[in-house]
Amino acid sequence: MINSKVKITGHVTAKCYDQSCLSAEDLAYNKKLVASGGDRSTMKLGKLSWKDEKTNLISNEGFEVIGQLLTGLYGSTGEITHCALGTGTTAPTTSDTQLTTEVYRNNVASSAVVSNITDLTAYYSETEVTGTFEEFGTFIDGTAAVNSGKLWTHVLTGGWTKSSSEALVISITYTMTSS
Repeated sequence: MINSKVKITGHVTAKCYDQSCLSAEDLAYNKKLVASGGDRSTMKLGKLSWKDEKTNLISNEGFEVIGQLLTGLYGSTGEITHCALGTGTTAPTTSDTQLTTEVYRNNVASSAVVSNITDLTAYYSETEVTGTFEEFGTFIDGTAAVNSGKLWTHVLTGGWTKSSSEALVISITYTMTSS
């Protein structure tokens, strides 16, 4: 009998960049990029204001999607499509199906897979959203609508604050291992 343990670890790195030091041309480029739905990984970022790293929780709802994908029972793509910010301060649990208080979400801006490591990135431009965000989550097969899709991961941020002159870039790395 083979006894194997599968583990998925989610690591979130949030970086906030001061856009006020950018030239008018760079700001115009970013604005046009966001309006057109272009590749946000080419955004001009400015000076780093702050950086924070967290380990996130993967929900049972997300694991259910994986099970349904493996058995052909899931009726959609199974793709992590959206990343959301919220203001809720309730500790995440594996039974969560949404953020406590979601306030804004964006499409995943970029993704890559190398071997057992999956990387996703979310970008929030200086003009899209402002505030202090206490929670962050990723969603499978979501839409632009708040609380849509299946919650994959959920993390308390400890208070990520973003002003109207800052861009927020969130990198998420999932490492899958078996022992």
